[in-house]
Amino acid sequence: MLINSVKPGESVQITLKSGAVSQGPYTTKVEVIENAQSVLLQPPVMASRADRLDTTSAYGLSFISDGSMINYNARLAGYTRLDGIEVLRFTLQGEGQKVQRRGSFRFTCSLPMEMHIISEDGEVGPPLQAIIRDLSGGGMRVTSNETLPMNSLLRLLLPVTEKEPLIAFGEVRMARPSNDSKQAFQYGIEFSVMPQADQERIIRFVYSEQRKTLKRTRNA
Repeated sequence: MLINSVKPGESVQITLKSGAVSQGPYTTKVEVIENAQSVLLQPPVMASRADRLDTTSAYGLSFISDGSMINYNARLAGYTRLDGIEVLRFTLQGEGQKVQRRGSFRFTCSLPMEMHIISEDGEVGPPLQAIIRDLSGGGMRVTSNETLPMNSLLRLLLPVTEKEPLIAFGEVRMARPSNDSKQAFQYGIEFSVMPQADQERIIRFVYSEQRKTLKRTRNA
C-alpha cells in the first residue's frame, strides 16, 4: 500500500474536488496513519474559524513522502481528538497514485515582489511590482497592475529568504483580469529551469510559513 510509506509529520495538501463551498487548497501535516484506508491529519490553516471542512464534499489528498507525491481521493469521516487536540479523520478511496512532483504544494499568501521582463536580446527591463498570491516549488500566481505578455521571460526576486531575495526566472503561462480591485491582472508564472537547491529553499519557505500561520491560528 502506498500510504504505508507516508510518515507522521510529513506534509499533505487538501484540495476540494467537489462540494457546495469553495475551500482550499490547504497544506497541513500527517498525525497518524491508522490503516490502509484511514488517516488523521492536523487541522489545516483556515481563512476563518468558520471555514471548516465538511463531510459532504469530496477531497483530494496529496502526500509528500521521500520526494514523491502520493495522491488519493478521500472523504472526511469527521473531526476527532488526539491527545487533546482536534484532528481530521479522512477515509482514503482507491489505491492512490504516486507521482514525482514535489514542487506542486502551494502556499496561499500576499507577498510583495519585484520582477523584470527580459527581452529577446537578453536585456533586463525596469523593475515591476506584483503581489504573490500563491507560491510553490514549480511556480506561482501573482496579481499586478503591470502588463506582462504571454510567454514572456521574467527575472523574479522572491522574498523567501531572511536576507537577500532569491533570484529566479519564470515564464508567463496564464494572464487574465484580476478579481482584486487594487490589481488589474493576475498571472500564472511557471519557473524556468531552477537549481534543485533553490527549489528546496522555496518549498522549505512554503512549509515554514504554513506552520507559522497554523500556530498563530491555534494560539488565537
